[in-house]
Amino acid sequence: MRGFVADAGFTGHDQFFKTFSLFGNAVEPGVLVAEIANRAATERLMYMELMTSLETQAIKQIASKVTWSDDFGAMQDKLSNLGIARIVDSAVSDLDLLDRERTRILKCGQNNPEPGCRVELRYLMTTNRTATPAEVFAQTVFGFMLAKKDSRVVGVNFVAPEDFPVALADYSLHMRILNYLESKMPDVRVALHAGELTLGLVPPEHLRSHIREAVVTGGARRIGHGVDVMYEDRPYELLRTLADRHIAVEIALTSNRLILGVAGRQHPFPFYRRFNVPLVIATDDEGVSRTDMTNELVTAVTSYGLTYSDVMSLERNSLEYSFLPGRSLWEDTTKWRLASPCRESPKDRPSSACTAFLQSNKKAELEWRYERALEQFNSDGNWPSRPRIPGGHGSPGELAP
Repeated sequence: MRGFVADAGFTGHDQFFKTFSLFGNAVEPGVLVAEIANRAATERLMYMELMTSLETQAIKQIASKVTWSDDFGAMQDKLSNLGIARIVDSAVSDLDLLDRERTRILKCGQNNPEPGCRVELRYLMTTNRTATPAEVFAQTVFGFMLAKKDSRVVGVNFVAPEDFPVALADYSLHMRILNYLESKMPDVRVALHAGELTLGLVPPEHLRSHIREAVVTGGARRIGHGVDVMYEDRPYELLRTLADRHIAVEIALTSNRLILGVAGRQHPFPFYRRFNVPLVIATDDEGVSRTDMTNELVTAVTSYGLTYSDVMSLERNSLEYSFLPGRSLWEDTTKWRLASPCRESPKDRPSSACTAFLQSNKKAELEWRYERALEQFNSDGNWPSRPRIPGGHGSPGELAP
């Protein structure tokens, strides 16, 4: 998107989505992931869930041999007979190779490892929502099976333009496919790009239900974008549903401005905050949009007058609503009250009970690491005055030591 100027015949939406087919074949996966990890480390990110696809041609090939049917059980049996489990095994080998390449490039475990070695990486398997029903089904079954088999894959997501004619026509079908597979493999988590739409991009009737369907039928634990929420039927009811069910919304301000032309007072970010919907900040293809997490946070602060406490809540939410396994460090995410095993522990010397809790719960372990890093950051002598930390160790608003 660098230097791009939209005109009447070619929009930011067009520019953004056309890029992937241009560089897709030139990507070296190990080099790419190593670069992403290094860039994340420079921003002090500890954890990332990267959306990717594996074995796409093999999945496309077996999908082409299946005659589409709304009988999802029969469809799954056909894919099994065609050897989808072997493709899943191949994908595990792909991930092994990717990990080895990333480790080699970053020199992890050597004397001078690069910063990216410190970043925990997990993956979300993606389904292309513009494909045929048979291929969408096969990709999604593959993603669920891989997530069930390999802990490095923590969930699934759907990608590609939500306004594409096939994506619009088959949206409800896609949600039913997810609903079916969740009934078979309930431990697999779903994040969905939904509501990446706005008035004028699609006919108004397509703005009325995508987010609700993603949550109620598709079982999404996180929603990406959610820009058209106020165009949905009964939007305030939907906002309360998101809050009550603790469904996080991934806010991508630069992406929404460039692709949809939605920013500032036109963006639903303030509505989500007003209804206490959990929010996280995301970049959405930062390489294409030429942004990063720091810029996204700065944009949120300058556009919506966020306080330091607001920013810390957004950052904590990034781990809290991740798909990492295990229990949370937090008993209460409204006041950021620590779970009882670690509530009285100094962050530099966790008690034996807290240590055992952290060792048994990967999510809590990373959240604890973040809290330690946050205290160190806030106590840096280069700050003109130390900000107040919302919650965490001690009472809400306690000064960093």
